[in-house]
Amino acid sequence: MPRRDVLAFALAGSVMETAFAKNRHARLGRAVVVGASYGGATAARYVRMLSGGRIEVILVDQNANFISCPVSNRVLGGQRTLEQLTFG
Repeated sequence: MPRRDVLAFALAGSVMETAFAKNRHARLGRAVVVGASYGGATAARYVRMLSGGRIEVILVDQNANFISCPVSNRVLGGQRTLEQLTFG
């Protein structure tokens, strides 16, 4: 099953669970997202956002830091340092 299908399935499930929950303030559970690249971070953000914060999202990655590659040309041009593009 492609990764995008898995994410879409998980997202649809969390939205449906939110829509039919009897107690709107109860915690729905936890979601674990493996891989903190742009795709993983985006999936984690939207699961939490669409659940109204009622799903605890845990983001797991093998690296302690994330370096933003799409903006790395600014390092080559001297506008930014590599430390400014590194996030924990």
